[in-house]
Formats: sequence, structure tokens, C-alpha cells
Amino acid sequence: MLAVGGLSSLAHAAMIQITSDPVTWRVENYENDLVVIWYATSEAECPGRQMVFAPSFTKSDMNRFWATYSMARTGAAKMLLYYQTVGQPVRCEIKSFGFEAGR
Repeated sequence: MLAVGGLSSLAHAAMIQITSDPVTWRVENYENDLVVIWYATSEAECPGRQMVFAPSFTKSDMNRFWATYSMARTGAAKMLLYYQTVGQPVRCEIKSFGFEAGR
């Protein structure tokens, strides 16, 4: 797994993990560096079936995401997403991501 932002395995205890095929996602880049993943399946229970990246993600983290996402899509691999539900109204924030093992 590619850990982002120095997250340890202990940090994942409070997070929800999904494994998903990124071919099924719609990924949109909005102004002010906002990237939203819209998904069509029920792997995660997020409002509007969307996930956003935690505010702590850096430009380097996002560059690694785009590289990982591109490789997974072209290589038919699944990706792992670790997220938490936060805020009011509730939103799902991605905290970490990676490739599924064995692919």
C-alpha cells in the first residue's frame, strides 16, 4: 500500500477501507485544487456517492494519486481507498490510497 502523508497502520484503525476498480469512477478536477471521485457502486456509503481528499493532502500527494490512478486504470488493477466521514454536512475524506495486493 502507498501510504500518503506519513500515515501509520495504527492511523487506519478509525478509517474505512474500500477496494474498487477505478474504471468505474468519474474523477473531476475543480478550481482551487478540489478533486472529487464520483463512484457508481455501493462500496462506500458517502453522501452523493462522492469522496474528496483530506485538506492535509499536498501537491506531491495528489501527483502520486494521479500516477497511481492512471496505472491502475491502464493495468486493470484495483485501488484501495481509506476514508473517514467528517463534518456537517457529512462528507467522505480520502486519507490514504494504494494498489490492491497481488495485482
